[in-house]
Amino acid sequence: MVDFGKRKIKVQGQEVELDVKDGLPIANLDQDMDRVASQMAWWGSVLAAAEREQVQCDSHYRNWRGKAWLAASEAKTKAPPEHVIKATVESKPDFLKYKEAIATAAENVALARAVFEAYSKKANVLQSRGARQRSELGAQGMTTPEKPKPAPARNNPSELAESKAEAGRQKMKEINRTKRTKGK
Repeated sequence: MVDFGKRKIKVQGQEVELDVKDGLPIANLDQDMDRVASQMAWWGSVLAAAEREQVQCDSHYRNWRGKAWLAASEAKTKAPPEHVIKATVESKPDFLKYKEAIATAAENVALARAVFEAYSKKANVLQSRGARQRSELGAQGMTTPEKPKPAPARNNPSELAESKAEAGRQKMKEINRTKRTKGK
């Protein structure tokens, strides 16, 4: 049975553990903010290696298939139909080995990309939480105060709406006045 919370994959001959249960939660805002960029860089390198390996697996398979195809078609004086050659090639034991390697490489790419994207989302959440925390503390500039500043006084919503409406009326009067003076 596969534990989808913890997976081990082998990329370019090196075993990598995917830990999405304990590797991605935000435990400490400052520490997680300090580490998330390096985690993304590390998983980006795993992803790049997995993509390279996928291309290599496909290349090895295509090379083997080409040689097997030529051997199957040259074995007889009259070339057999294409479906017979294809069946001959796909019935060889190595066919399954190559296809399994390609499938594993594709899975490794998908898993590494998923972890990289998860760290990218974690970075967004950290940025949002950091901004909210700084806002709550009344922070300005590059420093965060130890004690929060008092919240600014808020305008009465009905007064604010009325002042906006009055500003709109004044603007319309100005537009109409400008149109009348241009027409004279």
